[in-house]
Amino acid sequence: MSHIAEDTIPEALINRRIFTRSLYEILEKDEAGAAKYFNSTLENRTDSTLLYRIPDHQRWPQWAKQKLCKLVDSVFKNFTIQCIILSKHYDTREYFDFEDGQTRLSILQDYYNDGFTYCGHLFSELTGKQQHRFENYQLTIEELSGASDGDIHEMFERCQEGSTLKNCDKFWNRKELASVNFACQLIRSAPWRHEYMGTRTFSSKKRQRLPDVVGLVVALVCENGQNYITSSFRKLYAKLNTSIDTEAMHKIHTFLQFYFTIIDTAYDVIPIMETLHYNEGGNIKTKKERRLKFWHIGEYLGMILWDYLQYTDEAIMVKQARWVQIINIDRQVLDFMRGKKTIWNGLPRLISGCDATTANIASRVERIRAFSASEDMGNRDTYCENSGIIWQVDDDSSDSDDDSNSGSSSATTVMEPAPAGDNLEAAQLASVIAVSTIESTHDGLI
Repeated sequence: MSHIAEDTIPEALINRRIFTRSLYEILEKDEAGAAKYFNSTLENRTDSTLLYRIPDHQRWPQWAKQKLCKLVDSVFKNFTIQCIILSKHYDTREYFDFEDGQTRLSILQDYYNDGFTYCGHLFSELTGKQQHRFENYQLTIEELSGASDGDIHEMFERCQEGSTLKNCDKFWNRKELASVNFACQLIRSAPWRHEYMGTRTFSSKKRQRLPDVVGLVVALVCENGQNYITSSFRKLYAKLNTSIDTEAMHKIHTFLQFYFTIIDTAYDVIPIMETLHYNEGGNIKTKKERRLKFWHIGEYLGMILWDYLQYTDEAIMVKQARWVQIINIDRQVLDFMRGKKTIWNGLPRLISGCDATTANIASRVERIRAFSASEDMGNRDTYCENSGIIWQVDDDSSDSDDDSNSGSSSATTVMEPAPAGDNLEAAQLASVIAVSTIESTHDGLI
């Protein structure tokens, strides 16, 4: 991310040429009905050998039907739509990458291929005159040449300023940088726990978890890493090209073993709970407990990572025991960390949410540590009463899931959960942790 010049007017970095093309010149098909110059439907965009291509860093279209139709409507009304920006490249021949505007072209191609209706008609159902009007629509195109990859990436980011470009798109755009590249490899490595990290379908289309993983990697490989526990592209950018050497890989490997052991242990102590739900028809349905958001750097991932990096003198077993207990209280008590979020009572709103900034994550960890210390000092009941913290299992509560079942008239717990809080036997917890220590579980990470 380059800075704006302050005292020296910079030289031009690229060449620009502006011209027009009709939609037909881009969307034309061959005799078999296949795209001749541009194909937005390829699952793997790097497979394209056509004249116009979508680079892998670009987002996939996610427009609502009304917005799709509005774009087609603009074409038929001959309204201006934003300029299409292309960059010129060469492999065995000349080709062009869409740097801005590929979503619009992809949607127009989808309509051209009968992907959705406009005014109640597919494109193939229009009259010949109407089809020609669509095909003859003139696009304004800006062609860029002589630009480096860095210039292209920066133009992509600047073109999206003011719109809804997400952190995951920005990181994907920079996936050639060491930390982002390693995060992508890490997600695809065999010992990675997709069931905890929400990455089972990770791909160029589904990259939502990437910022959390990049934040994890950067925090573990950088000095004073607890200052980089965030998913913010802006705050992590300067560290994205930090080298990932063997020592850094070992740090990441060790933490993930530690982290996954905590989660494994929590579900060993209290297995996945099931509830019976009575729907509106009076039928009984079984519902399994949903896993907590262990992938979110503003929640458990970030809090446990901060605790791990900040308090290095504390025994690993003590940290694990604390977080296993916290997780299992959270799973059983709706208003502890979810619902009314009483564990955060008295803290500012951003801290009591799941804001993924280092200072707020640190504040949440300090509250968790104070809550845990109250048990060691034998005054947890008083501490929680004074703070309004709800932490004990309500015997009258029938559902541990914070996602209400609107179609249920009642719910009954099928599996009797192990007790939370002070009632959780320390010997039982220590035994479970000892069986699944970080030295004996997952190995083979990158």
